[in-house]
Amino acid sequence: MSWTITYSGSTVTLPYNPTKAVLKQPAYWSELDIPGDAILMSYGTKLIQLQIDGTLWVSGDDIDDMYTDYIDILQGWLHQKVALGSTGRTRYNGNWVLAEVNAEDRSGIPTVLFYKMLFVQSATEANMIII
Repeated sequence: MSWTITYSGSTVTLPYNPTKAVLKQPAYWSELDIPGDAILMSYGTKLIQLQIDGTLWVSGDDIDDMYTDYIDILQGWLHQKVALGSTGRTRYNGNWVLAEVNAEDRSGIPTVLFYKMLFVQSATEANMIII
C-alpha cells in the first residue's frame, strides 16, 4: 500500500513508498563557553521532523505529468496541515504540517522524478496552529 497525503478532502497517493524516511526530534539547547569549560543549557524539544525521500515514476507519464499530478499539488499544500496515511508505520500516520517539497529532475533519466519532503509536527495536536 502506498503512502497517502491528504489535505482538505483531496488526496495524493505516491506511486511508490519512499525509499527513505528519517524521523528527528532535536533538542533546543545552547552552549555557554567559559574558560576551560562549557555549560550546556537544554530548554526542551523542537518540532518533530519527518523527511521522506523517494522517486516518482508512472508508466506512460513524463516529467511534466509528474510535476502536474504530484509536485505542483503538494507545493500548493505547503504550510498547511496534511494527513499522512498508509505509511506502514503508525508513528508516521496522522497530522503534520507540510514544510518543504523538493523535486529533482536528473539528466539522463527522462521519466523519473526524485523528491524530498519535510513534514513537521508538535508534540500535541493542540499546538499545531496554522496562521
